[in-house]
Amino acid sequence: MLQILEQRCIHCRLCEKTCLNKSMQFITTPSGQLERRFNAATCWECGVCADACPKDVLSVVDGVGQAAPVEDCDQIPGAQLPPVREIEAQVQIVTRVAASTYFLRIGWDMKRFKEFSFLPGQFVDLYFDSFTARAYSIASSPFQRDFLEFFISTAQHGFGAECVKSLVVGEKISFSGPFGILLPVNPPKFPRKVFIAAGTGVAPLRSMLYYFLAARVASEAVLFHAMKDGSELFLYDEFLALVRADKRFQYVVAMLDFPKTWPHGREGLDAALLKEKTRLLQSEIYLCGGPGFTQSTVDKLIGFGVQQSNIFYEHYH
Repeated sequence: MLQILEQRCIHCRLCEKTCLNKSMQFITTPSGQLERRFNAATCWECGVCADACPKDVLSVVDGVGQAAPVEDCDQIPGAQLPPVREIEAQVQIVTRVAASTYFLRIGWDMKRFKEFSFLPGQFVDLYFDSFTARAYSIASSPFQRDFLEFFISTAQHGFGAECVKSLVVGEKISFSGPFGILLPVNPPKFPRKVFIAAGTGVAPLRSMLYYFLAARVASEAVLFHAMKDGSELFLYDEFLALVRADKRFQYVVAMLDFPKTWPHGREGLDAALLKEKTRLLQSEIYLCGGPGFTQSTVDKLIGFGVQQSNIFYEHYH
């Protein structure tokens, strides 16, 4: 359940702005006062509004008034998540953006299916035929309700990879979801957010990054994007544009083999993280990549002195 301590509220309306299900709204009374209108029936108890609240007005608690425990960083036990839906969509964009990465955007008829809601960091099952599904993290902002974006690796030449290569604009494709959770259940200790991704692991972190910045949950956001070499580089122009547009955002590219013409620094991920060691201790850290990458990075962070409770991660296979 969502606990509200109204006497602490300063009416900043960040909870209203960040609520992805429109359960939290403020109205102006005839006397000119702002009053909260909370719809408990539609609340997912996801804790996103509590994360945004600067005065600890909001908190997610269980039935006896205790903070909901986090038993695993990939789960929020007992939390009410966005409803799972099945939607038939159409391919709007499909294009190769790196040597082994495709960008896919799918959209749907809003009159027929209405809007699709999800939390940043969740994933859906894409159906490339009537019975075969593959899970992919959502890369688009949760404030976009009529389309979803994905970055799909084709490096392993699996079923999903081969299907993505053959998709064409206008083709029908179904999906179900959303599933999973990467956000912490309790309000964050630190407003500084650090994202560490390998390859297409940047997909869910991109969704979270845009959410945190738009909702002003993050005072500062840093993205470390690791990849093999320049042929695997994608999202470079987009993130550079974001650096110019938002002073809170920093972007670090880490490669095993930098191109000879690379115009910036040539540090690998280990060296880049080491330079951030002190500041990482005062950050909330999100990771996504293959199991080996994720575990080695978590071990490295813990070796720096970062608390396990400040690290949230998801890995793909």
